[in-house]
Amino acid sequence: QRGALPVVLTDVQKALPLLKRNVLANRLSCEVCPLTWGTAVSRLPGPVRDRAPFDLVLATDCTYDFVAPDRPSPTIDALLMTIQMLGRKALVCASRRPNEIENFEASLTRAGLKPNIVYSGKLENPHKEGVEECLVYEFVFGSGQEPQTRDQEKEEATLPEAASSHAS
Repeated sequence: QRGALPVVLTDVQKALPLLKRNVLANRLSCEVCPLTWGTAVSRLPGPVRDRAPFDLVLATDCTYDFVAPDRPSPTIDALLMTIQMLGRKALVCASRRPNEIENFEASLTRAGLKPNIVYSGKLENPHKEGVEECLVYEFVFGSGQEPQTRDQEKEEATLPEAASSHAS
């Protein structure tokens, strides 16, 4: 059988009716539940709490809520904390709107995260789509509980080889 299991789709509470309609309209086999970024795993709905960490967390169109690149963004910080708690790996799609990429990357730097950009694509009709480009950032966290930060990379680089090896 092909496909990912289990699949749990999440959004803020007020967006769930639309998400549920889309799931039904597309005949998807998945669960739908609310998720507020930054919530402790123990307080999350069962379909998320009981399955975390997930092999993959996907986040799309969720980097637009920020103040300015030079100031911390509580929303982006909560998103980054959530993907680290819930996934072994995460893909986050950020859109090139005014200052959005710059803000997201500033938040990554403040959090000490160093993802790879695995996709960069320009849209054919940016006026219709609302954005000109999308970037997909890949994060690899391992257990889903502890992030790999730049500081940890420096520490591991100074450890003897046997002490820094990881079990797969």
